[in-house]
Amino acid sequence: MNELYELNFSYTTCKDFGYCLYYSIVTFTTLGYGDIHPLGYSHIIASVEALTGAFFIALFVVVFARKMMR
Repeated sequence: MNELYELNFSYTTCKDFGYCLYYSIVTFTTLGYGDIHPLGYSHIIASVEALTGAFFIALFVVVFARKMMR
């Protein structure tokens, strides 16, 4: 994720693992960005990760609901 942009800082590289993990969790859970957003090709990666996250969350809900109905 070299093309991240944070409004409070002037650099555009993801240098800290914790920061990259935060970006990934926000994308995967489809919470949305308030402080960072993707630029360039990272839009594609973020979109794929968001769709994957939505799919897995929906799958978890379906499996959990089926287990609770039994």
